[in-house]
Amino acid sequence: MHIPWDAFYKQVMKRYFQSQQIAAVETEVEVGRLPRTIDLTLICSGQDTQRLAQTTAFTFLRQHNLIEFKSPSDALTAAEYERIVARAYMYMAEEGIFDLSLVSVCAVTSGVPRNVLHNVPQLVKFSRQSQALYLSDDKLPFYVLLVPYLAISDARNYPLLLFSKGKKRKAFLRELVRKGAIDY
Repeated sequence: MHIPWDAFYKQVMKRYFQSQQIAAVETEVEVGRLPRTIDLTLICSGQDTQRLAQTTAFTFLRQHNLIEFKSPSDALTAAEYERIVARAYMYMAEEGIFDLSLVSVCAVTSGVPRNVLHNVPQLVKFSRQSQALYLSDDKLPFYVLLVPYLAISDARNYPLLLFSKGKKRKAFLRELVRKGAIDY
């Protein structure tokens, strides 16, 4: 059975960030004249970013946040990394943003993109920030959030753990049932 991961991700995350009182949450944001979209954009106030750093797995958010979901069938590759960065710069041009400190880009991955994280230093180098989070050395901050390494015991991770796979997914679903977490 084919699972439409991309559409599922966008709906879950849009609902989640709206429940976190983020006023501007959009999916499929077109950038440029050609149809190029970003999976999820969040425009946050300073208070939003501080609150979300405490209540979500997104500890690194800024005013403008561009989030891409990479499913099991759509991995983060070097070429995809370049496309995401290009879309981010197109978004910045469309929005008139010239200060890179106002923007974060994140790829939420249901797998571990080892090649991108470790084997393309001529393109980008990533440093580990935590077990589940990597940050690029690019001028534009590009984070990779690894769903397989998110702790099941931490409720802040629940919306993202819906996109886990295999044994992790089964363990997470058992945890939801045990806790009676019917929102998920």
